[in-house]
Amino acid sequence: MATSIKGPAALQPGRVSDQEQQLNPLHPHHLTEAARHHNSPSQKMAFPRWPQRGTEKSSIALACAWVVVHQISISVTLISLLFAVHALYEPGQHHTNKFFRISYYNPTRGTFALGWDDIFFVFYWIIVFTGARCVVMDYFLSPLAASLGIKKQKARVRFAEQAWIVLYSGSSCCVGLYIYRHSDYYLNLRALWQNWPTRELDGLVKWYYLVQFAFWLQQIVVVNIEERRKDYLQMFTHHIITCALIFGSYGYHQTKVGNLILVLMDFVDVQLSFAKLLKYLGFRTLCDAAFGAFMLGWFALRHVAFMWICWSVYVHIPQEITYGCYSGGDGNLKGPSTTPNDWEHLTLPFRDPEGLVCWNDNIKWAFLSMLLALQVLLLIWFGMIIRVAYKVITGIGADDVRSDDEDELEADELAASDNTSLHPSTLAAPGQLLEEDVLSTDAHFASPIRTKSTNSTTSSLARRKKEKGHSSGVNILGGSDRKELLGGVKPGQASALASAKARANIKPSPSTHPLLAFNLRPLHPFSSSQMGNQQSGLGGNPPNQGAKDGKDKDNKKDKPKYEPPPQPTTRIGRRKRKQAGPNAAAKLPTIYPTARCKLRYLRMQRIHDHLLLEEEYVENQERIRKAKAAQSQTPHSATEAEQDDRNADERSRVTDMRGSPMSVGNLEELIDDDHAIVSSATGPEYYVSIMSFVDKDLLEPGASILLHHKSVSVVGVLTDDADPLVSVMKLDKAPTESYADIGGLEQQIQEVREAVELPLLHPELYEEMGIKPPKGVILYGAPGTGKTLLAKAVANQTSATFLRIVGSELIQKYLGDGPRLVRQLFQVAAENAPSIVFIDEIDAIGTKRYESTSGGEREIQRTMLELLNQLDGFDDRGDVKVIMATNKIDTLDPALIRPGRIDRKILFENPDQNTKKKIFTLHTSKMSLAEDVDLDEFIAQKDDLSGADIKAICSEAGLRALRERRMRVNMADFRSAKESVMKTKNEGEPEGLYL
Repeated sequence: MATSIKGPAALQPGRVSDQEQQLNPLHPHHLTEAARHHNSPSQKMAFPRWPQRGTEKSSIALACAWVVVHQISISVTLISLLFAVHALYEPGQHHTNKFFRISYYNPTRGTFALGWDDIFFVFYWIIVFTGARCVVMDYFLSPLAASLGIKKQKARVRFAEQAWIVLYSGSSCCVGLYIYRHSDYYLNLRALWQNWPTRELDGLVKWYYLVQFAFWLQQIVVVNIEERRKDYLQMFTHHIITCALIFGSYGYHQTKVGNLILVLMDFVDVQLSFAKLLKYLGFRTLCDAAFGAFMLGWFALRHVAFMWICWSVYVHIPQEITYGCYSGGDGNLKGPSTTPNDWEHLTLPFRDPEGLVCWNDNIKWAFLSMLLALQVLLLIWFGMIIRVAYKVITGIGADDVRSDDEDELEADELAASDNTSLHPSTLAAPGQLLEEDVLSTDAHFASPIRTKSTNSTTSSLARRKKEKGHSSGVNILGGSDRKELLGGVKPGQASALASAKARANIKPSPSTHPLLAFNLRPLHPFSSSQMGNQQSGLGGNPPNQGAKDGKDKDNKKDKPKYEPPPQPTTRIGRRKRKQAGPNAAAKLPTIYPTARCKLRYLRMQRIHDHLLLEEEYVENQERIRKAKAAQSQTPHSATEAEQDDRNADERSRVTDMRGSPMSVGNLEELIDDDHAIVSSATGPEYYVSIMSFVDKDLLEPGASILLHHKSVSVVGVLTDDADPLVSVMKLDKAPTESYADIGGLEQQIQEVREAVELPLLHPELYEEMGIKPPKGVILYGAPGTGKTLLAKAVANQTSATFLRIVGSELIQKYLGDGPRLVRQLFQVAAENAPSIVFIDEIDAIGTKRYESTSGGEREIQRTMLELLNQLDGFDDRGDVKVIMATNKIDTLDPALIRPGRIDRKILFENPDQNTKKKIFTLHTSKMSLAEDVDLDEFIAQKDDLSGADIKAICSEAGLRALRERRMRVNMADFRSAKESVMKTKNEGEPEGLYL
């Protein structure tokens, strides 16, 4: 049975008022607008998820939808208004020119500076892109998609979107490549940062950069007012970071690297959009091949080349850009100067073409952080790309997992929508009503039309577009109230409806009852889903439509009616059922455990096992604690009491002996727990007692032990951690210093190489000559003249093991420990040969011998005698060479420096003028010096400056420049640094100390 319902407005003859036209959603004016909106593929409704009240959408959502619908009209209106003001109002051309032309032109150089007025040019291009995008997509790309065989409306929209990206990104990529190819930074990362700041740009470069900025700002608007993708958050974040990078790099004159990055990004965008176009056209094989090329391009350009640029930012910027602040144009650039201690200077590059622009580590790290944040987003998308690649390999095909499902139907598209359209020519005349034949048993009789996706899951777009119907003259009731609706039509009203229908020349369908021929469908100006579901025009059915409808109705009648599920055998009364309440268990869905649930179950099992182990551990600890408490309550035996008294007595004896010297010995044999045979470096073997508090587990043959000096009792064990050899010896493999790090000292270098380097590298030369090379050399002279530096350079040149020890470290607390350390020192040198033993401050142990009653002096002399023994003991042509250094050679024992032990003495004097110049040049080669620095002033002065003093002067001068926040060292810094160094030197050095 069919229904025919007329609205009250149709019963009134004559012309309908304007107010009623606005209130009636079925008026042809609204339907014409709705048809025009529906046929625009680029104007997709997007209702952001702002709070809503009832069925009314928020004001912001409606405003966004209105902007989407009127993008072309808004753009044309604004651009026309600008051109009209520019053409008709001559005094205002000074301001309107900023929208159409690039500002800050320098006629002398033919270049353009940057400033705040560039924002007008960017705003103009945002409007141009907004209108051009809709025009090109609606009137060119969408018809092209239809002519190429794309039938689905949503597929046409997607085709138009991707074709627009190919057009724009391809054009911008070509322009960017042209700029990059003809630039001085082509294939040269260091050139990206050279000659900074470049305060003026070529006209094409500035136009390209501002247009790119306008495009990405317009993309932020598009992504928020149109239909949202699945990766909306990533897209929005990407656009924000991109705009921030373009804006910051433009203001801080880093357009070179910006041009390179934009070219990399545009090329990959063209590849992706081209692959999607092939997919929409049905070329699956070509689409998969294009997607593979796109994947390679993405990885190579966005993860290799892009990270290479980030590496250049980190490494090359500090090397190529002089930190500081600059002002003025390219012709009169001034700087660098000190960075102001405020926030205002950060905005000056954007407001003043010749204002202050600064660069430092903070700005570099801010720039690099945004680039790395962009890389994180690219990595997230690359993970999605890998998923698509897996689908291609497994034969599913290349689909973009970032966007919505592109194969699903829109909520406003039906199977017959290709043969029908909402065109003004098919609309009913004013006063007529929309007529449609429906069955009262149809599912959509009292509810909005809902379409199902071709996939098993419901489309996210369809879910967003589901909304309740709006009333239009007649309240369409729910399915349970259909009888009330039919019963509410009285005979008088039926006759009135029939007469109104006759005046409107509307014929009822032959297969329906005359009173049930109309169904008023609610239409909303912004409801594209309902507009898309209209089957035909408003004047009647198109050709062959009636026959088709009749056939469909016959098929519906043949279908079996809905049968309710069988009721249970036992029936209960209404009162009993009401008291029992709803059967909630019957409504519960069947739950199947997923992999996530199983993983959670396994995790809970592991936690349960861990808690059981923890409980068992606590119980064991409690049982042990109780056992110890019970044991502590029992009295000590007589043997344990005697042992405690003995330990206390021995500890008192050790306390009495404290202050007496201790000696180091070796444990030869352990007799029992209380006695052992030990040997000392100062005497024969002894049978001694072992104190009871000594840890017996550490006693083993060969162990180093601590002996009391008088009773020779074992009072301690020296473990490996307390071994003096480990704490004082420094073993270096191939020091980094070389001969190039030494300024001057050519004669000293030659003598050291002959005595040390040549015997290690070419010992056969001495054998052929029949001579013995020197066993070692001694370097002497004033402090800071390069003795230690030369010794390290020799070790580096020969790649020998370098053992450095200070003479005072050979003086140990325990008797016999110093000589033992000397023996172990030469033993380590022999094991790591070829090696160089460098003993600095040899005068600490090698002074002249004299009679002394002090045990400490005698121990020092014994250490020197052991050193003489080692110098005489090893092979003179072996791979161990000895270098000694001292500031007071006149105090050394003649036996130490006699020929046969230390054969060569090399004097290091304070540098002369030629050597000073070389040392100054060496230490200032990597410093940033001002133009007023004249080092000849310090070189010509006759003062006792050593090499260490010159190095200290250079370092102090650099620190003084940094203290004043300057990146260049001037002459005043060097003068004040020299005064400070000389003052420190003269105060700490008594006059006549060194002869």
